Formats: sequence, structure tokens, C-alpha cells
Amino acid sequence: MQALNDDDMKSGQEELTLLLKLLMYCCKIRGNRLALLQLGALGVLIERARRAFALDASETAEGLLLIVEYLVTEANESDIGMAKSSLNISEALEGSGGQAAYVVHMFLERLSSSSGLKKSTKQQRNNDTVARILPYLTYGEEEAMEILVKYFDPHLHDWDTFDKLHLEKASDEVLSNKAREHNLALENFCKVVESIKRDAQGDRLKGLIMKKGIITGM
Repeated sequence: MQALNDDDMKSGQEELTLLLKLLMYCCKIRGNRLALLQLGALGVLIERARRAFALDASETAEGLLLIVEYLVTEANESDIGMAKSSLNISEALEGSGGQAAYVVHMFLERLSSSSGLKKSTKQQRNNDTVARILPYLTYGEEEAMEILVKYFDPHLHDWDTFDKLHLEKASDEVLSNKAREHNLALENFCKVVESIKRDAQGDRLKGLIMKKGIITGM
């Protein structure tokens, strides 16, 4: 996986796509998923997905995200400690709340950067996958969950402004863009909530959402 560099993403797209498909098929077997986690592949794949986003390589990003989804799902259902140790992302800043918090922040930046764009089908699928795996990437860590909930919090309380945006957006381009951004945030939040597992970690995340008054204020 270390050989998967930026040049690979710009050239040899067909070979790279076949490689990612092979790896995705491998991930259908639980033993392979566990082996990849033990080898530290998750951190490498997440970093490569980030670079694919930066290069606007939607097809490559899609393949990487699907493999990441397999691995983070397995990690949350098996050995969280092993998964956390595999999240060895070199660019994570010391004092940023750990690898899980860094990764959640990194993927939330992806949602932010695509919020105002008219997306292609692949970009939309990538956006949906990012939203879907975000609860898994917190690994039940308090700071990572706080970052996730805080991102959506501003869009989930001020419903008077929300109504005003939608009533007035037709006559004002700025308001129209804000209304679109608000809508996308709500859609992504719904995808995140739908993906929260019914287990102890999921209960902690749902508890934090309730504590913020997001549900009671609606």
C-alpha cells in the first residue's frame, strides 16, 4: 500500500482501479480484514483517500472509501484497540485529540469542501460514504465524537433562520447558497445518525447528541 502514491493516482488509472477492486474483494473475507488492520493498512488507506480528494480523483477516492468502510466496520465490531493502533497517520498533530479525532476532522473537511458544489454521481457517492462511516471513525472517543457533533450543531437549532432562508432564497443568490448548504448539512447529519450502531459506542454518541439538545430543540 505504501507504493500507492500521488503519481499512481494521476497515471495508470486502469491498473489502479483493478488493484483497488482486488483489495475490495479481499476485504469481503473477515480474515483478510483483520490481517489488514493488524498490518496498519487502515491509516495508509485513509491518508491515500485524503490525497485522492485533494487531486479530485473521484474514482480512486470511491474505491479507497469503500475499502475503508469495510475495515472501520470490522474494527468497530471486533478489536477497537487494534484498529486504533492501526490509525497511524503521520500528519496527525500532537495535541489534536489523537488519531481518531484527527481522522474525523479530516473527513468533515471533505464534507465542508463539497457542500457548495454541484457534485457528479461519483462525488455524491463519495460524500454519502464519508457521512456513513463518520460514526465508526470516532471509535467511541469523546473528543472525536465532540468534533463530529460540533460540526453539525450550528445547523440543527436555528430553525427560524432555516425557514427564512428557504422563503427568501429565490430572490437572493447569497441566501440561496446558504439554504443549499443548510440542506446538505441536514442530509449529511441524517446519514450519520442512520449509521450509528446499536452498541455501547453508538449509545455514547447518541447520548452526546441528546445532551446538545439537538433532538429536543427540533
